[in-house]
Amino acid sequence: MVRFGAMADGLPDLDSLQRDAMAGLLETIVLVRIIVGPLLATMMLLVAWLDPRPWRIGLALVLIAALVAVTTVEYVRFRKGWSGPRAFPGNAIAMVFIQLAGVAVTGGIDSPLVVVVPVAIVPLAIVLGPSWWLGAAVVGQIATIWTFVAIRTSGVGLALPQLGEGTIAHAIWTAIALTIVLLGAITLGSKIRRAVTLQFRQALAARDSERVAHEEHVRELAALSGEIAHELKNPLASIKGLAALLAKDLQGKPAERMSVLRSEVDRMEETLDSFLTFSRPLVPLAQTIVDAQQLAEEVASLCEGLALGRGVSIQVAEGPARLRADRRKLRQVLVNLVQNAIEASSPGSAVTLRAVAGDPVVLEVLDRGAGLPEPAPPSGVSTKERGSGLGLTIARVLVGQHTGTLDLAPRPGGGTVARVTLPAAGAP
Repeated sequence: MVRFGAMADGLPDLDSLQRDAMAGLLETIVLVRIIVGPLLATMMLLVAWLDPRPWRIGLALVLIAALVAVTTVEYVRFRKGWSGPRAFPGNAIAMVFIQLAGVAVTGGIDSPLVVVVPVAIVPLAIVLGPSWWLGAAVVGQIATIWTFVAIRTSGVGLALPQLGEGTIAHAIWTAIALTIVLLGAITLGSKIRRAVTLQFRQALAARDSERVAHEEHVRELAALSGEIAHELKNPLASIKGLAALLAKDLQGKPAERMSVLRSEVDRMEETLDSFLTFSRPLVPLAQTIVDAQQLAEEVASLCEGLALGRGVSIQVAEGPARLRADRRKLRQVLVNLVQNAIEASSPGSAVTLRAVAGDPVVLEVLDRGAGLPEPAPPSGVSTKERGSGLGLTIARVLVGQHTGTLDLAPRPGGGTVARVTLPAAGAP
């Protein structure tokens, strides 16, 4: 049985989906930092200008240098393509402590920026989850905040003169509030991470369940259809034989009608044979060196009767080419393509077969029919008013078995080009 399923081939698993989602979040964070970085550097310079004490100027310069370095690294990574969550922790931790240094430069516990300290923890908790990196960031932030309180209670002033200092009680309550918010931010980020992971798991479980059910349904349908097609062949053979016997005793209009009946039975048999070929396992290739010119002439002879009946001519363009293929299967491919081209062509037009030598070898069937519809139908879907549409599908399967390709394209001037690309005779 041809494998109809394989829907899971190449589909992402939970870890890869999480990595992709986290990478998208991290890219957003990188862009925000690239935009905000110059603004923070400008603020540091403004603070140093407002209060030009040596320690503040020195810390502001160090902070600007660190900020430029981190932002440059992130920009380079962003331009080269994000390398994933593993590239994030060290850089994120550095930004956390740069943020704390910015708070120190702008006034410590009395800084107007102190309220944004917990903001960095939420994305860290979402991306990293419970980890040493997250613990180090939170402990460092809490320790730094209480260090600011200790400095404030010791009488050392970090606040900007223009903003003034708050009371010691205010500093202590601010530190307590920030500590609580930091711990809450960890909880919030962890819950968001668990919720996202749960949604991914549920989505993947639903996808896998639907895939299994679909594959089972397709296998059952293919098996049932193949059995029905096989059972129909015997009655059709009987009808065909009886029609042949009756045709010997008929003349005139009844004979013509019997001939139409026999041709329709032949067409039904071809459809059933095509379906059985499609539903059975592919027979291994019996590859030989094939002369493409001779094969094209043979196919033209086989399809000559159908072409004459529709008032269409078949031309074989000169173009000697040799390729390695299963001659019988390749002939089946070309017969299907030529028959499609004949049925699509109008009386008086021509269908052309040609081979283009090279590596790979290209076999083309060209017609002057109505051309491909807009938009083009999915691969293997017939647009003919009559027919099962299996011919093109089987042709694609057989060409794929040769590691080749089959494409349909509009023909300049009107019509369609069916192009088969196969390895040349010398190809491995």
